[in-house]
Amino acid sequence: MTSGTEPGSPAGTSAGEQRTGSGDTKAQLTVTDTPEKSRYIAYLDGTPVGLAAYRLADGVIEYTHTIVDEEFEGRGIATDMIHQAMADARARNLKVVAGCSFVEHFLAENPEYSDLVRTGPAAP
Repeated sequence: MTSGTEPGSPAGTSAGEQRTGSGDTKAQLTVTDTPEKSRYIAYLDGTPVGLAAYRLADGVIEYTHTIVDEEFEGRGIATDMIHQAMADARARNLKVVAGCSFVEHFLAENPEYSDLVRTGPAAP
C-alpha cells in the first residue's frame, strides 16, 4: 500500500483493537468500505495500513487483492479486515468469490462464511 491517506473518513465500522507490537499498547482498528475505489481500507488509529480490493457486479463481490503494509504484517489486520468484509457481504446479501489467495485461505479456515461463497462457473 502506498503512503498517504485515502479519501473518506476512517470512522467506519470498527473491527476491534489490535496490539501494536510493544507492551500493552493497543491501537484501534477501523475498517471502511470505500465503494468509489472498490476497496475496504483498514486503519490503525486513523492511519491506512491495509486494503482489500474488490469487484462488485450482479450481487457478487470478488475480492481480488488483499494487502497490509509490511510494517503491520503479522498482527491479524488482514484477517480482521476480511471478517468485516464478509459481515458486510452477508448484510448486503452478496455472494462471495475469492479472487486472491488470502481470501481463499480465509474462507477455508472460516467455515461460518461458507454460505456466502458463490458456487458454479467463475464470473466473466
